[in-house]
Amino acid sequence: MLFVIMFYKRLSSKPGKAGKNPPPSPPKLPILGNLHQLDLLLHRSLRSLSRRYGKVMLLYFGSKPVLIVSSADAAEEVMKTNDLIFCSRPKLRTATSIFNGNKDIGFSPSGVMEIKVGNNLFLT
Repeated sequence: MLFVIMFYKRLSSKPGKAGKNPPPSPPKLPILGNLHQLDLLLHRSLRSLSRRYGKVMLLYFGSKPVLIVSSADAAEEVMKTNDLIFCSRPKLRTATSIFNGNKDIGFSPSGVMEIKVGNNLFLT
């Protein structure tokens, strides 16, 4: 069992991740992430976690990392400095193959091209 977990971690680790400095995060389980620390009253469990780990923390919902920002000033700062990162759409493998390499209006990344395409849609 230990071999399987170590093999999974090895496969799921991404290169270049070692140089980043992630926000504080509570300990997680391999498959569940931090889901075991959340109750039915989600706002209360997030409040107690934010009191322990700070205004900005990183939780894992399963294997997906989720950035939790629990104060208005921190949210404003995050949205000012990283607005293009958070407003962009995820790149999906199926959307890339079906919709001409994510150039469809529903799957294209946010930016100048989206503004041009959006303006053309409203003008015609």
